[in-house]
Amino acid sequence: MTVRHLLAYIFIISAGSSSTQRCANAAIAAETIDDGLPLPSVNAQCAPLAETETGHPIDSSAVSPSASRIATKAMNIGNKAIDLITNRPIKYDTLYIQRPQNDWTFRLRFSNNGAAVGIKTNVQGGVLTADLQPHKNYSIGAGISYKGIGISAGINPKIFHKTDGNHDFNFRISSYSNRYGFEFQYQSTNTFTGTSSYNEDEYQMGEGETDLDMLIANAYYVLNHRHFSMPAALTQSYIQRRSAGSLLLGASMVLGKFHTNYPDDDDQFFHFKTKIGLYGLGVGYGYNFVIKRNFLVHLSLVPNLTVINSTDMTIDGYRHDIDKSFPDFILVGRYAFVYNKNRYIFSLSGFFNHAYYDKHAENYYYYYYEKWTARLSVGYRL
Repeated sequence: MTVRHLLAYIFIISAGSSSTQRCANAAIAAETIDDGLPLPSVNAQCAPLAETETGHPIDSSAVSPSASRIATKAMNIGNKAIDLITNRPIKYDTLYIQRPQNDWTFRLRFSNNGAAVGIKTNVQGGVLTADLQPHKNYSIGAGISYKGIGISAGINPKIFHKTDGNHDFNFRISSYSNRYGFEFQYQSTNTFTGTSSYNEDEYQMGEGETDLDMLIANAYYVLNHRHFSMPAALTQSYIQRRSAGSLLLGASMVLGKFHTNYPDDDDQFFHFKTKIGLYGLGVGYGYNFVIKRNFLVHLSLVPNLTVINSTDMTIDGYRHDIDKSFPDFILVGRYAFVYNKNRYIFSLSGFFNHAYYDKHAENYYYYYYEKWTARLSVGYRL
């Protein structure tokens, strides 16, 4: 029995004092629903009444037009309420996209996160550069989902090791559907290591000497959502049956700060702080390549043009104005390799962000920040 049939029963019970009237209402409800499904128990109750009380089959024309209009309006309101509450799924071509036969999916997952940051600028007649990377951050976890909506948890084995006061925190939440989706990721770490230089002098920067707090948000909209499925590649809540591609509309935001953290009386090198604020819009393309129905390769890239740039830099307490220029981009890429076999799923997927600003002028300034995530998972559909 569908929800619409349940509304029909409620209408039958609430309207009409006699059995004959209730059966007439049932006929109206059935005509209003018009989904090709019968009301078996109602028909079973009304069939004998048609013989014993009226001697004729029940017909909705036996009731007044006003009652028919009221019933129709009530059912229409109910249908709209149901559609709003249940959020009817977006239609797609089942020759290209299908739902798995099993609604539940359990999976084990291994994740690896990486990042890099770099700057290059003119300072006091010289050139200051820095190229740094934090420790790789990885986790092992498990999750369960129902039709693509689920929960998962992971643990980083490093939490059991002594960290000498350093921290490396990553948080990520994402949602993918055939029409639109988003990724939200936050990173806070002081485990950067690398080399910074000023002209011919180099300084080896160790853990705890720099701090980074960065927030990344990406969103997409699929124009060809009837044939191309992003979740088929990234969450496997759908199955791509035929190869297809689509133009993608994208939006990205990168917010954060990066600064040195060694003592103020340490005059070995420059103290610098960079605040990053980038907002971009773009158009890209994604493609799902299906090999022998069971194997899927996904690649997509969206270059978002920076439309708002609120970046500035402070070196040894002096703020350096940074001229804003075009074009600068936030590149967003996604990839996946998926193998479906019966109820088993094997996948390697991930995404990367690369944001950069390059100003060739008298006061030269260049920086970049990149963030990437890779996930290897094994799943079983229940």
